[in-house]
Amino acid sequence: MGKIARTWSLMSDCWQVLKMDKSLLLLPFISSICCFLLLASFALPVYATGAWHPPGHEAETLREVAYCGTLVLALFYFILLALINSTLHSIFQTALYLYARDGVVPQGFNADVLESALRSRTA
Repeated sequence: MGKIARTWSLMSDCWQVLKMDKSLLLLPFISSICCFLLLASFALPVYATGAWHPPGHEAETLREVAYCGTLVLALFYFILLALINSTLHSIFQTALYLYARDGVVPQGFNADVLESALRSRTA
């Protein structure tokens, strides 16, 4: 029961912060729009080509659907890979900035890694 109370307390604290600074909702709102556009970029071509219908008994139709599905999955994979890479890069850059500004290693990061990223690369 203590975990539920702690969760409720954290949610209440977050709600109070959001009530004080409504600009914090901007990033989740923009992120939601981008996710919807990403979904539409996959759903609209599938809908427009009719690939969402079950294939007929013809082998040629089945092969075309398989190629289209493979292409859509590959495209989805690379977009997700780019999104994850971008997110992890942003997290690391933020930790690096905080380390450079305050000299404090953020939780979950190694001081040696952050120091080596800040050293000049003279060869």
